[in-house]
Order: sequence, then C-alpha cells, then structure tokens
Amino acid sequence: MAGVRLENVLKKFDDVVALKNIDLEIRDHEFLVLLGPSGCGKTTILKLIAGTEKPDEGNVYFNEENVSGVDPMKRNVAMVFQNFGLYPHLNVYKNMAFPLETKKMKKDEIRKIVEDTAAKLDITHILNRKPRQLSGGQKQRTALGRAMVRDPQVFLFDEPLSNLDPKMRLEIRDLIADLHKSLNTTFVYVTHDQGEAMQLADRIVVMEEGVIRQIGTPSEIYNHPNCVYVASFVGAPQINFYASRLYDRDGQPFVTIMGTDFAIPKKRLEESYYRNANGNRIIAAIRPEDFRLMPEREDLSGSYVEAAVSKFVPMGAGIHVEAMIRDICFTAVLPNHTEVTVGQTMKLFVDPECIHLFDPDTKESVTCSMDAPN
Repeated sequence: MAGVRLENVLKKFDDVVALKNIDLEIRDHEFLVLLGPSGCGKTTILKLIAGTEKPDEGNVYFNEENVSGVDPMKRNVAMVFQNFGLYPHLNVYKNMAFPLETKKMKKDEIRKIVEDTAAKLDITHILNRKPRQLSGGQKQRTALGRAMVRDPQVFLFDEPLSNLDPKMRLEIRDLIADLHKSLNTTFVYVTHDQGEAMQLADRIVVMEEGVIRQIGTPSEIYNHPNCVYVASFVGAPQINFYASRLYDRDGQPFVTIMGTDFAIPKKRLEESYYRNANGNRIIAAIRPEDFRLMPEREDLSGSYVEAAVSKFVPMGAGIHVEAMIRDICFTAVLPNHTEVTVGQTMKLFVDPECIHLFDPDTKESVTCSMDAPN
C-alpha cells in the first residue's frame, strides 16, 4: 500500500505550464478525485504518479521514497483509461493475463489470479471473447481486471466512465466504489464530472489552469467553497452570483441581495471584514436548491425575495425555475410537486446560513461555517 506525495511540482510542455508548484498529499488507502475542466492538469498529475512523465521541478514520493526518476514499470501502479486500452487481437483472458505473463509467472498461478479476478468483476462468461465482441461496460470491466491482477500499490483512473452510456456509467461507478472498499488500496481518479467526484471521493482536489484551488471532502467542497471558482464549478444547476453590498448595523452584518437585506450570522464572517462596513462591495452567492417556496401564511420579513417566473423545466427530482426580480435573473430548484406557471409571482425564502460571500477583488471566500473544521 502507498501514500503518494507531490512536492513543489512544476511541469511544462514546451512553453505551456501544465502544473504550477503543486503540493499534494494522497493518503494511503484513500479515494482521491482530481476534478476540473479539460486542460487543468488532472491527467498530468496521473502521469507524474505513473512515471510516464517526469517533473521539471519538484519531486514525487511513494511512502517518503523519492520516485521521480524511477522507471514506470518499477512503481507498481496500474492505470485504467477512458478508451479501455485493450489489445484488440487478444481475448479477455489474455488481456488480463498479459501483465502477469510479462513477470514470467507460472501458467497455473496466472490462471488462478485471472479467474478469481474475473469472478469478482462478473466477467467469467466472456473470458474467451475479443474486445470487438464486448459492450462498453464489459470492456471497462476487463480493463479494471487487467489493473487488479497486478495487485498495484496505487490505482490510477483517467476519465474511465466517459465512453459509457448513462446507465452503464452508473453501474461501473458503483463497481469502482465497491472495489475501493474491498481492495483497500489507494485510488486516484480523474474526472470533469462533479457527480462522479461527489459520489466516489474521500477527498476532492478542485483544479484550474494547473493550480489547486481547494482540497476537501465532498461536503466541504460543496458547502464551504473557498473561492468563486470552486463555488461556480461545483453544483448543478450552477450557483447564483450577485454583486451586492455589505453593511454593519450595531455589530450585525447585513448583505443586500436583489433589494432584500439578509442578516448574516456573526460567526460566519470575520469581524474585521464587516465592522464599520458601509455599503462595501461584496459578491454574494446562493445555490438554487437553497431557495424555498414560502406558504402564503408565513411571514419571514427580510429573509425572502419576491420574483416572477420566466421559465421552468421539470427535471424529475425537482423543477428548475428561472425567475426575475427587475433585471436580475436567477435559478431556483423547487420540489417536483410544486405548481409553477410562467409569469407567476413567488416568495422564495433563503436561510442566511446558506449565503456565501466572496471578496470582489481576491474572489476568495470571506465566510466560514460555524461547524467548519479548523
């Protein structure tokens, strides 16, 4: 088993800086997901761990051993690719056996390992088939099996579900989660799909343009984004942003959003940030699912906005509503049993605890949760 550490890693491709001074510790046995858009450096990190790329500066460590110059074949890692990477002329059995044959293992030992692994992956019945005879899910199970037979220190996954249909994607995602629990080893997983990241990860690393923006559990990343970029990238529909103003009224911070004043709990804001604030600029953000339709009989003065519905889309688990207040458009997600019509006026309650605030210059969060870790 292995923990992996990247220390002050810089990686360039010609004049393009792919990774900028990356410091990252991957804990032994954890499921770490690298999340971000295409070109942000996720796959480059995988290649540095695998050894197929070397850092221009900095080092890569396995269990405190510097492996920056160690040959990929000697690192005992296994990689699963989005295009499966199977040998088309070999059947499933031979594809899975290939890494063991290169180690000159005995045939009987190879057969036992391959058959045991195939049974775990429910592909015993296709061992004699060639890749062209397999479905996408069967190909990915075979690719997983080929990685598993090596008994690697670290499993590396590069967008392994992107070539599968939605139903199969969910099936293989669940399989990968189960394998992590049963194999009890280190998984490093690359994706641009936040749903995959939220379901699979022990911790998520959110990346942008070769730098790490935030590292945390799925809950921390979603509920306590540390900057505008993370808040906007994680969450669907996307979080709503507002150019707002911050006020201090006798020590109580208030923020004005869409013409409504919201009292922000004191413990969620640095006192130095709001004390003596008098209409200072601030970026406020509210996730669509944090709006709640108010029954007519409720009176929560100062905690709701009144908006006109301009569009709505039923999505099964909820209704995505676009609403307008004057010239400001925002999105709310309401329960799927909600009766909605275009032009309808709605009172939407927002718990001030759910409002995120960011510095307009640094774009960094200025709020913290009362239950956030130290």
